[in-house]
Amino acid sequence: MKKVDLWEVNKTWKDYVEDIDYTEQQAIVEAHMDPSVIDKFDTDRWAEIMEARSRKDRPVDATAWALSQLAQGKTRKEVH
Repeated sequence: MKKVDLWEVNKTWKDYVEDIDYTEQQAIVEAHMDPSVIDKFDTDRWAEIMEARSRKDRPVDATAWALSQLAQGKTRKEVH
């Protein structure tokens, strides 16, 4: 197990807090959201929501992808 020093913990925490602050800032500025509404959100859940990606942008499970290719009738080209 990797030993973590206090500097790394502090840096990670500061980055996390800044990510939340930036998300809230964007909601206020870009989405014209009332700051009182943001204060009612659970910040962890808010971060998850803001980091969500569309299905096409998410990582693909290799097995699921291979099975979908087979279902479409696609086969691997033989290597000569």
